[in-house]
Amino acid sequence: MNFDYMKMLKPVLNVGEREQRIRLLTGTVLVFISIFTAYIILLLVGLILIATGYFGRCPAYAAINHSTLDNDNSDSVKPVAAASTEKVEVKAKPAAKKPVKKPSTASKAKTATKKTATASKAKTTAKKATTKAKSAAKK
Repeated sequence: MNFDYMKMLKPVLNVGEREQRIRLLTGTVLVFISIFTAYIILLLVGLILIATGYFGRCPAYAAINHSTLDNDNSDSVKPVAAASTEKVEVKAKPAAKKPVKKPSTASKAKTATKKTATASKAKTTAKKATTKAKSAAKK
């Protein structure tokens, strides 16, 4: 294994999903422990683990050409730029036509009943008004 510090500077994804979760969890635990015990070294190690777990890139792994990605070999490393520029074609589905609702006979009957009820109310109020007018005229 050769250590190449120039590879540390290249943006390369080299930390797998499982290791990312482990790094994030371990880093969080170390940060919380360092807060309560006031150990700076634990804080620094925790922050480094959180950063490498979040970004999926470990400079030390890049320097020794190591990768824990599931679909990569240990000797080949997947660059970040190549992963983000892949073309993905998405075909849009045609919009589904919504069926037009026709009013049912029950709803037609309800509207007809409402109309007749309104008409009968109008007739009764008209009759009351005329009877009141007649009684007022007699007095």
